[in-house]
Amino acid sequence: MGLIAALDGGDVALIVLSAFWGLLVLFLCVVLINTFRVLESTKILIDVMREETVPLLREVKGSLERTNRELDRAIDGGHARGPVHVHRANDVRAAQQSFLVAGDDLDFALAEPTFSVPVGRISYVHLEPLSFLEFATGIGDDAAVSFVRSWNVGDQLPAAVHDKLLALCREYARFVSAAANHLTAARCT
Repeated sequence: MGLIAALDGGDVALIVLSAFWGLLVLFLCVVLINTFRVLESTKILIDVMREETVPLLREVKGSLERTNRELDRAIDGGHARGPVHVHRANDVRAAQQSFLVAGDDLDFALAEPTFSVPVGRISYVHLEPLSFLEFATGIGDDAAVSFVRSWNVGDQLPAAVHDKLLALCREYARFVSAAANHLTAARCT
């Protein structure tokens, strides 16, 4: 009892502070141990996911390769009676593959496919030729587009507007014929 009476206020404060620091260190140790447990379980979860995912990705890659071979065989193997063009967009890391297929006899090429495709994985889109207004919008001539849309048959057409639209029409014709020549050249190669 004599020892406690010999302590002054500063000594008691240091003992309380030391006890507080000891509790703080103990608390931090518990937090670090729990963090270690969480990290360890996360590592185990990632390892299990890797063990399950890698074989699936190999299977997907094999399916894509088989689909490529079958599509090449269907298109290049004589099933198509006319020119067919295939453009592929590959991203093996994401296990995705997209095709853009076009051609005159594409319906015949895919009429009796020898490969299976999951339901909902093929989208058929019919593309129309580029119109004059789409061309004018594409090159940013919004004034010509708005004028043509608001113009009615029988309305007076100013000479300056006529000349501008005629020049734009010639540019559109050159664009369309260049695209047609490119497609014809692609069919011949």
